Amino acid sequence: SADHADVFQNLPVVFTLDHTEPPLNLIEPIIQLKDTTIRISSMRVHDDTILVTLYNLDSKDITTDVHLAEYIKSIAEVRLDGTIIRDHSLNKHTTKLSFGAREIKMCQFRRT
Repeated sequence: SADHADVFQNLPVVFTLDHTEPPLNLIEPIIQLKDTTIRISSMRVHDDTILVTLYNLDSKDITTDVHLAEYIKSIAEVRLDGTIIRDHSLNKHTTKLSFGAREIKMCQFRRT
């Protein structure tokens, strides 16, 4: 139609933006799992807390290394109601998590 033809006759408006890199905290992964049988089911963020649900796909027990982003200062296993089951220590932003066969865990990561 004539309306469509008019649209294609307008010259585009072009402008350039300065090249910038995204902040490193957007590029750095929050969590890195060493074992491929451990999967992340969900991740929820609230204020300075990140709640991550992990599960073991394997039918056997497993202990694996979990590497966390530099801004994560503490990790704890928690129940559904938010009560802490166990605090884990961090050594060079890494901790070990043990899973039973097909076990699901909820972990709370704190940034402060």
